[in-house]
Amino acid sequence: MQRLMVTLFGLSACAVITAAPFSASAGEITRESQSYTFEWRSTECLKPVHYKSASETKQNSLQRYAAEISNYLKCLQNEAQKDHQKAQLELKQAIEKKLEEETKIMDEMMKRAFLTTR
Repeated sequence: MQRLMVTLFGLSACAVITAAPFSASAGEITRESQSYTFEWRSTECLKPVHYKSASETKQNSLQRYAAEISNYLKCLQNEAQKDHQKAQLELKQAIEKKLEEETKIMDEMMKRAFLTTR
């Protein structure tokens, strides 16, 4: 479940990468090539490493490691959520920019068509 969530966040986070398009539910999101797969990587969270301390018992070592893993996964979820929200905003802005550009082009084309039919 968490892997799926991270994958979905990664998909949204990378949605504005340019080049070859793939079909979405409406319109297209472009990516480097058809074979390019979206991937998300953490830039804020440090993966815990299990190490044995001479001063603690095996049970305490495992409990500490389990707590570090739990904190790491929470960090990943928080970072992925922030990236997902940022990607949604950036995608929305890219769509709005393109719509505005196309509207201006169509307005100019309509003006030219009107002037040539007088």
